[in-house]
Amino acid sequence: GRTLASVVAEVCDRAGLTAYDTSRLYGYVRGYAIDDVTDARQALQPLMLAYGFDALERDGMLVFRSRDDRVQHTLTDADIARDPEADRSVALTRAAAAEIAGRVQFAHITADGDYDAVAAEVVLPDDQTQTVTRSEAPVVLTRAEGKEVVARWLQEARIGRETVRFALSPALLDVGTGDTVTLETADHSGTYRIDRIEEAGLRLIE
Repeated sequence: GRTLASVVAEVCDRAGLTAYDTSRLYGYVRGYAIDDVTDARQALQPLMLAYGFDALERDGMLVFRSRDDRVQHTLTDADIARDPEADRSVALTRAAAAEIAGRVQFAHITADGDYDAVAAEVVLPDDQTQTVTRSEAPVVLTRAEGKEVVARWLQEARIGRETVRFALSPALLDVGTGDTVTLETADHSGTYRIDRIEEAGLRLIE
């Protein structure tokens, strides 16, 4: 096995990428099967799913970062810019429960035996949706690690039901995609990961 950072770096090198940073990747890869790499995104996607990290573009460099509980920024009413097209400074939406899968299956290569293909499955105890999400990756994991992967997916899907949108001043350039922010505003409080930023005069955050 090898560190996650070294595996990602090798994939980038094979794909001809040079401007990348893997210093904030944490994890151990027991095994990963890939063919000749022509598309780095396609080769990295299974690893991103299995190990829970993001690929972010920062100042012309591709930065890989493992997700953790660290909050990079705390934003108050003084930081939120008024978007003339929005009714509130922070707009909150929630997806219907029926849109969220309550059962996840993940096929991977098991490290516990003869490297057979197995499927880890986790079902939320309160699931009433009957919705199943299936995925697979040529990654070698123990059965316990496979369960941890699908448990994380379910947790992120449930948390991801809630989306907030707000605007920041163009001056707040240190707030970027992939950052975790805590909102402490009159309209809303909570902790979120930034999935998208649209530069439109104001910085529109989702």
